[in-house]
Amino acid sequence: MTLASGVKLGGYQIVSPLGAGGMGEVYRAADTKLGREVAVKVLPERLAEDAEALARFEREARAVAALNHPNILGIYDFGREGGVAYAVMELLEGETLRDRLEAGAIPVRKAIDYAHQMAIGLAAAHERGIIHRDLKPENVFLTGEGRVKILDFGLAKRTSTSGADEVTSAPTLSQQTDPGTVMGTVGYMSPEQVRGLAVDARSDVFAFGAILYEMLSGRRAFRRDTASDTMSAILRDEPPELLESGRNIPPALDRIVRHCLEKNPAERFHSARDIAFDLEAVGTASTSGTARPETLPGRRIRMTPALAVAVMAAALAAGALLDRVLRRPPEPALVAIRPLTHSGKDMLPAVSPDGKTIAFTSFRDGTPRIWLKQIATGDEVALTSGSDFDPRFSPDGAQVLFLHGELPLAIPVTSTDADLYRIPVIGGTPRKIAVRTGDADWSPDGKAIAFVRVNGVPASSTLSVVGSDGGEPKEIYRVSDRLLRWPRYSPDGKTIAVSSYPALAGGSRIDFVASDGASHRTLPVPPSLGLISSVVWGASSRDLHFAQALQARYGGSRLVREDVRSGAAKPLVWLPFEVESLDSLADGVLVADGATARQNLAEIDLADPAKPPKWLTRGTSADRQPVFSPDGEWVAFSSNRSGNLDIWEVSTKTGAIRRLTEDASDDWDPGFTHDGRLIWSSARTGHLEIWQADADGSSPRAVTRQTADAENPTDTGDGWIYYALTSSSHDGLWKTKADGSGEARVGPCVNVPEVSPDGRWIACPDLNVGPIRVIRTSDGAVVPFTVDVPHPRTTDTQMGRARWSIDGRRLYFLGQDDNGVNGIYAQDFDPEKSDTRASRRKVAGFDPNLEAESFAISPDGKRLVVAFLERLYGISTIEGVPAAARRSASR
Repeated sequence: MTLASGVKLGGYQIVSPLGAGGMGEVYRAADTKLGREVAVKVLPERLAEDAEALARFEREARAVAALNHPNILGIYDFGREGGVAYAVMELLEGETLRDRLEAGAIPVRKAIDYAHQMAIGLAAAHERGIIHRDLKPENVFLTGEGRVKILDFGLAKRTSTSGADEVTSAPTLSQQTDPGTVMGTVGYMSPEQVRGLAVDARSDVFAFGAILYEMLSGRRAFRRDTASDTMSAILRDEPPELLESGRNIPPALDRIVRHCLEKNPAERFHSARDIAFDLEAVGTASTSGTARPETLPGRRIRMTPALAVAVMAAALAAGALLDRVLRRPPEPALVAIRPLTHSGKDMLPAVSPDGKTIAFTSFRDGTPRIWLKQIATGDEVALTSGSDFDPRFSPDGAQVLFLHGELPLAIPVTSTDADLYRIPVIGGTPRKIAVRTGDADWSPDGKAIAFVRVNGVPASSTLSVVGSDGGEPKEIYRVSDRLLRWPRYSPDGKTIAVSSYPALAGGSRIDFVASDGASHRTLPVPPSLGLISSVVWGASSRDLHFAQALQARYGGSRLVREDVRSGAAKPLVWLPFEVESLDSLADGVLVADGATARQNLAEIDLADPAKPPKWLTRGTSADRQPVFSPDGEWVAFSSNRSGNLDIWEVSTKTGAIRRLTEDASDDWDPGFTHDGRLIWSSARTGHLEIWQADADGSSPRAVTRQTADAENPTDTGDGWIYYALTSSSHDGLWKTKADGSGEARVGPCVNVPEVSPDGRWIACPDLNVGPIRVIRTSDGAVVPFTVDVPHPRTTDTQMGRARWSIDGRRLYFLGQDDNGVNGIYAQDFDPEKSDTRASRRKVAGFDPNLEAESFAISPDGKRLVVAFLERLYGISTIEGVPAAARRSASR
């Protein structure tokens, strides 16, 4: 059946044909209701007339549509019109993976990227109980932007198997799941599919392995002359070695492929999520492949026949053993997470050298102090009087190092206001070691202490070493525009690892500094907007463990093991809390603090702010950065509720919630243009750029093309978008047209700019030290006016954006009152006056049980939406961690 241009199927008007095949014809069409282009697949007549098959198709289409995943083709609608059954899908521009493979093997890095996206998509479906059952290059689409989309996910296909001897046509067989029925595509079936057995997600894993093999080698894994021979090869043969392709295939990548292609389902990867973890580790590490051994000078060994036979036999035996070891890795250890403390206000643990005691910071009684906990008995006792935090045991276990000052829960720390002390474990008078320091650590011999300092704005950080009895510190490392935390000596005392990240956004890494300051180098970590914890060295100084936050704020963490020399990173386990500090308790056991939080949106009536707020969202997710749509009926916000950081919006009238962005990368900093388009910051290109979409999130497109982080877009109403550029030598306030033209630096503001309603002024809160400055948009000049914010030093509330009143005469901002409670203030704005503090007043918030973190003002100025934060801190053990070894106590 061929449809002519202009034919209507429901609310969709056919434009032109896109292609045809055994599963029907596909057309470009116009969605007349929403004004967008879509793809319409007209289903084969035999499917449309089979009531059972059509019902199954509709059930599975509903399930796939509910996934709403960026790596799975979106299904919008299905219906029947005049006997024609059709499905409405996302319209893609690009080519199938099969088309791409016609040109031969794919570059290794690109193949890893494609495979990682496929694995993420498969994992999302498998976790919802949906199995593809017909994964093949024809069903993998590559968009022009490099996005991978899995097609025909879970759709029922009923194609005859007769005449299926031509492998290149890749016939699709029945997808019934009853045992005894063959299902799948010849060449990509799993052995259990070939045998007609029941299948599960591991069949998709096998097909995935065949596709990855083909991307890397440029040839099909089990290709034979006929379909029956191909199926026989799937059951009995191993594909040729990838190294025979002549390409530099990383051994770790080869092992992933082989692990996917195991004949026995029990010996394959058990989940696509595990594959994604391993691919991410391979992609982060060097992909230089297998190096050829160098020829070394020296004596030549004359290879006699007898010696040759002996060497060959030994090599074969070793090879067989190595093959079994590499291709059949041991079952992963079961990881258990067990709470150690229960007050909800405990953090920053350190383990004594004998593993019997844990020192930690607790503010359970309102004052941060160092507490000790005996592992065997569970007894807990305060060691210091406060305000003290960040303990570290001396190598002999007799002393505890700690910081005395204000506990900086704000992350990243941007100033150093504490002094470094040590105190005997049995108690006594603390002894001052150094002033104005940050986190510190003892050297393994106990003779030296390394500590960091963070200085001013723009931020610079130093690493210094001082004697354990004090004295004049020696600076051994300095870095600009980065923040250093958590110095940790290697077991041999030769190297200090420091967690390092930019002053304002993204790009965490580990800096290695020689303990004498003679050299230093950096080690990248897997990409994430989240920060990394302190590191735990392995006993041999060859690897280390750390936790990496999954998102910029308040998400979970993943525990990572990384090779110090190669940079190969292995994600080990997901943790349901955000970790700052790690230490080793025993072999295979780590101790971690964990911050858990929920952050929800509440609407406040400014005419009666004392009235209880109306909750717009209420759950366990982190909903923050609210902003009103121009009509005031919706509030957009960033949230981790999907397991990813995306932009959502909620109706202030009905409470309806809908997702606006769905990319696997982090999306945050939402805003609206005056004409209703969505703008936000996205990490889709590997760093943050400004993106723009229609009000419903459709038709996303990049606005900026920077090489650094572009964040916090705000619109003037006359066609300009202002934003902050960070992590660059050109930091500051920038502007651009919506089409990306006219990009230019305006001024020095680098923090959450907010344009006034008339477009004349831009408020720039300084997240580091508190003042809000105002820039004139006409010339980029900083006006005399400033707001000296009551700066919160015990929370990270300073992340909140300042907002303008609707008449532009006042600024609303977040601050802390004299009792340390967060809330929203208002203060008059006068560009000719430097100080209007007399007009400052409290507006809303200031609830000791709810921490105001970010907020928005409605377009009519009558309502306020506040992201209120509730959080707990606890310390837990993580047991069953592979390769985590306990360092021996010093004697």
